[in-house]
Amino acid sequence: MTVQSANTRKIIMISNTSVTAAATASGVVDTIGFDFVTIDVLVPTADDTAGEFSTCELLEGTVTNLSSGTTISGAVDGVDWTIPASVASGSQIFTFNVDTRYTERYISININPQTTMIVNVLATLFRAEQVPVGTTDTSIDAIINVTP
Repeated sequence: MTVQSANTRKIIMISNTSVTAAATASGVVDTIGFDFVTIDVLVPTADDTAGEFSTCELLEGTVTNLSSGTTISGAVDGVDWTIPASVASGSQIFTFNVDTRYTERYISININPQTTMIVNVLATLFRAEQVPVGTTDTSIDAIINVTP
């Protein structure tokens, strides 16, 4: 195992989902046993013509169904932060860094775009209580260690 993969776990929260302006894409991650999570929202430029989401927020709760979860302070688009306008080329990536030592066990993301777009969300959990070993514990299909 390399230093880069020690004490981390990756979870796909939302996978290549086409979301209309009338819909909401949601995903949840269980943070038990980890101190931090980085949640990356990946949006292709061609789909981000409006430059913003109608809603993009993180919620926390004690159960996996966070329809009644509590909004995490500092993680609400249009209130706590603003998504930058579209870039000319390439995809946009928005990253939330969350100290899970101060949140409930489950963290959910809700995304409602202003126009139909493809949304991907990847969570990377850091600083595990126990070091994950192999592909099963890390939620990765294959680990390739390269030593040049």
